[in-house]
Amino acid sequence: MDIFFKNNISTHSLAAKAGNKNSIVTYISGFVKIHGNTPYDDYTSGEKSTIDENPSSRWAENGIQWFLFTYLGEKWGGHGQQFDTDSLVNKAVNIVNNEGVLCLGVVADSKREVLPGHFDQIKDVGEKLRGHR
Repeated sequence: MDIFFKNNISTHSLAAKAGNKNSIVTYISGFVKIHGNTPYDDYTSGEKSTIDENPSSRWAENGIQWFLFTYLGEKWGGHGQQFDTDSLVNKAVNIVNNEGVLCLGVVADSKREVLPGHFDQIKDVGEKLRGHR
């Protein structure tokens, strides 16, 4: 963050967008309340171990898109399921209806196929969201 260094967050952000001015930049500072971490964030880092927040609008703050990223398994990269499907669908619908972004991490097996339980949950969320447009 120290802008007095030759290579700092400003130069890094400009480099990330050099080839495409519409590229999205975000910086993560750990598992905390969803918020922007730097003046260069386009999205909140939003990495959390569960869905325990909801946006009140698209913007978390100062034009930074509200974004939450969590996993479907029992842990990051884990099998099993953290959410029952109805609860997950309700959380996803609430986030999307308030113009937030929800990203769900799935696990693939040795054949590179998404685990059946994860696939079914993603499919159910997608179907429900299509019905809310």
